[in-house]
Amino acid sequence: MNEIYPLINQIKNYAWGSQTALPKILGRKNAGFENMAEYWMGTHPAGPSRVLAQGKELLLSELIAQDPKSILGSELARLHNNTLPFLFKIIAVEKCLSLQAHPSKTQAEAGFASENRLNIPVTAPERNYRDDNAKPEIICAITPFSALAGFRPHDQIISAFEAIKFSHLQKELSDYKINRNEPGLKIFFKAVFGLNGREKKVFLKELMDYCLSRKKPDKSIALILNLLKEYPDDAGCISPLFLNDVQLKPREAMFIPAGLVHAYYRGTGFELMSNSDNVLRCGLTIKHIDLDEFSDICRFVPEESNKIRPDRIGNENAYPIPVKDFLLSDILVKEDAPYVSRSARQAEILFCLSGAGKIILDSVPEPYEASQGMCFFIPSDAPAYRIEGRLEIFKATMG
Repeated sequence: MNEIYPLINQIKNYAWGSQTALPKILGRKNAGFENMAEYWMGTHPAGPSRVLAQGKELLLSELIAQDPKSILGSELARLHNNTLPFLFKIIAVEKCLSLQAHPSKTQAEAGFASENRLNIPVTAPERNYRDDNAKPEIICAITPFSALAGFRPHDQIISAFEAIKFSHLQKELSDYKINRNEPGLKIFFKAVFGLNGREKKVFLKELMDYCLSRKKPDKSIALILNLLKEYPDDAGCISPLFLNDVQLKPREAMFIPAGLVHAYYRGTGFELMSNSDNVLRCGLTIKHIDLDEFSDICRFVPEESNKIRPDRIGNENAYPIPVKDFLLSDILVKEDAPYVSRSARQAEILFCLSGAGKIILDSVPEPYEASQGMCFFIPSDAPAYRIEGRLEIFKATMG
């Protein structure tokens, strides 16, 4: 296929989204003042992209199905059963997302099969596994971006809880002090997040009182107070005592592997992941929580954030990650520095973050106009292309 396809993509409106961030990036108005949370680019059935091809509009997945090896690339098609293996998003976070973790491929296959045997509809709110895929992901900041990700060292967690002196957790905390290891952290975490009824109410009151009593509150205390406003009845408000507070500057990125507990709480960024919607939640949400299943897939080990240093090749910064399903890169095009693609490529999705210019294919007489908010799908068998002008473009492809 000797052409490029502009993509028509869907916006997801969730309570945690921003009313201004996505409209600004996409160059659209938000007349209804909706909370625009995510912009999906890909073939996932929950929000599939569409293309205009052969004079009609069709799903991107339908276009791919016409000739998967040519459109995706033979290697990508072979490894991923003739389907696009990644989902590309822009997310705009105004309110903290669910405290969550994602399964590995093996865990997803087992969980999906188990819930199918129980005849739980895939769309049911109590469903944990909506497909049989893993969901590793990368988040790359567009604006300053804030997240909780990965457990803090055992000593830091214990010291933070000792300072508050919760009335219902002293025995559990003592046991954890003796067992400062993965099983010990798991048991203590489940005890905290398993509080309910009066015990949870007392726990949250003690947490609030402690935070308000601090004459010079640090950042974690300020974050807890904010979470208590957003989720007043949720034990997940204690998360800053358990987890690392990660700050990403614009164009900094972080990798989220299977089993890493995390919650994004402020900012706008590109999110690229395997083509999956499997999310196990344990707090900071009104959605389904399955603490036992979450605990089975979560890694209860202290770990620092997986910040990624990009590899620069010409005017392209690629963010290397330890999975092959996807690769994110940032392309900077200047008047005196056009971008020239490789001849041999897998399928790509391009999103124009800023600026204006042209995408040129020698096989097509007229260039494709490209400007802020526009998105394109480039088949593997399209000839090498050139981008001219002044643009910043983010590219998603196979790793």
